[in-house]
Amino acid sequence: MKITYETEISELMDVGQVQEKTDEIKKIVDEYKDDTGESLKTELTSNLSPTTFYIDNNPLLHDKTEEVYNSLNSNNYIDLSVLSTIISKSKEKREEELNTLKKAVINHINELNASIVNYSLKLIAMFPGSANYNERYSILSNLSKLKTEQKLYEDKLRSIEKEIGAI
Repeated sequence: MKITYETEISELMDVGQVQEKTDEIKKIVDEYKDDTGESLKTELTSNLSPTTFYIDNNPLLHDKTEEVYNSLNSNNYIDLSVLSTIISKSKEKREEELNTLKKAVINHINELNASIVNYSLKLIAMFPGSANYNERYSILSNLSKLKTEQKLYEDKLRSIEKEIGAI
């Protein structure tokens, strides 16, 4: 996505949404782990004795089932630290995007300021009685529009800085 001064903050990386999704994934994994663990425990304690299904004098099925069960219970079954990494990377990405947006907004404010100065100088250069009324009105109208836009982008800049501080 190309970020310009017109880009809205809401269009940038949404860390809250990433957090929600990672929480959902963790919940699903935990539920799966709990359900599967309970099923395996039932099999191990009631249906799958160590003497069941010997292969080459080894209770392979029982041992492998017990291995999976122990893995589930030791939290090593699925490494959820990747979810923390995803959240961390999304925060980094959001901060990067906000800083890019901040630079674009500052550049635009500087352009607006330059235009305001230009129109102000044109207005000053006009002699009070010698200037065309329509031209003076046009300059004043443009100045008003530019100052309104300038205020909007200064407000946006404050919002961006607040967002950066909240990361």
